[in-house]
Amino acid sequence: MMMMMMMMMMMMMTTTIINYLLLLLLLLLLLLLLLLVYARNSKGETPRDVALRFGKLECASVLRSHGTYPSGKQEDENRGEEEDTEDDPSAESIERAKERMETLQNQFMAAKTRLRELGGELLEDNEIELLKNEHQKYVDTVDGKFYSFSTNYRN
Repeated sequence: MMMMMMMMMMMMMTTTIINYLLLLLLLLLLLLLLLLVYARNSKGETPRDVALRFGKLECASVLRSHGTYPSGKQEDENRGEEEDTEDDPSAESIERAKERMETLQNQFMAAKTRLRELGGELLEDNEIELLKNEHQKYVDTVDGKFYSFSTNYRN
């Protein structure tokens, strides 16, 4: 009987210890999630900033509801004012957007060049060829008229 009571007590203690360990694990996971929500990349952007930059408004809204703010700026509770980069983009955001556009333009030009090297044709190449042909026809017409004029003038 005594042995059975001791076993039950040990089981209760083990269950209690496991419950405490599970609770501790749950708290650590919550802390990790909070750290991820408030994390910043090398440019100082929060996950919400990145979501806004890529146009993921629903994601940004969820992050906002969990307490993240653009560029880590928090609401000023004393004045009730809110700083939001959606309405007032920072100079850094504009500069990053310009750099991204330049990078994409360079990649686009490289892709067009590579396509031409592989023998592919672009619509703009066809348009340029048509313009060249029209220009050559015009030059030929003017040249013919000039030749005709010059021969008539000599006679």
